[in-house]
Amino acid sequence: MTLGLVAFYVAVIFILAGCFPENLLEWSDDGSVGVIKVDKVLGLVDDKTGNFTQIPDINEQEDLFGNIAISSDGKLIAYSTAVKCSSLSDALKQLPQTQVKLIAHYANQMREQIIHQNGLVNEFPDIDEGPFKLDGYRSWVECYMCENADHELIDKLTPEILEQGKSKEIVLCQLFVATPNQVIKGEGELVTASVFAICWPKISPDNKFVAYLFHNEPYEDIALRFDLYLAALESDVKVLRLAEYVAPGYSWRGDSKA
Repeated sequence: MTLGLVAFYVAVIFILAGCFPENLLEWSDDGSVGVIKVDKVLGLVDDKTGNFTQIPDINEQEDLFGNIAISSDGKLIAYSTAVKCSSLSDALKQLPQTQVKLIAHYANQMREQIIHQNGLVNEFPDIDEGPFKLDGYRSWVECYMCENADHELIDKLTPEILEQGKSKEIVLCQLFVATPNQVIKGEGELVTASVFAICWPKISPDNKFVAYLFHNEPYEDIALRFDLYLAALESDVKVLRLAEYVAPGYSWRGDSKA
């Protein structure tokens, strides 16, 4: 793919979707390496040849999930993905324990509601409030509840309903950091994983941290809420929450302190 064709794709997406092009194409300061998201596909662009290299083993991303960024010196790339998981137990091993406990809490609430109403009324109960009320996130709760069903719950649900819950599609969001060569080979280092969308990563100028936005439960009538998190790349203290309601256009200071 030539640079001209890359520019054409970005222009088309900008016109059709109303997005800002800088959110889709980003270059290192010296212009040697570029990262791009085209048609929900993440990849690299070479400055000399204009060749586009897709990150391997990554499915097309939903608009909210797949994002990519490059460090100012071009040595590191951060990218977030959303992967459909076939195994709940394997997915849970990657999640922070706080999220696993949160899933278990909401699963227990749903279990109690089903037992109280003596079974299902058409479908699994809605979650009216909290971070799992959206359909995609609620699937984690339903799957977890059915995978860990006790005798009391089994008495209220048919085997078919239990299997339906166990087969709910769950999507694991992941944040990776890698060098350009590692990216091409699909060998990114996992920084963190989440039930909730990880969006718009940005690497600090000193390459020691990666910031990202985390999709969270909105208050009141606000449609979307993103909180700012920070992950250390050279420390045991992995993830810190910095601020609420942060816009995608946030940026680092030159001294990497904010």
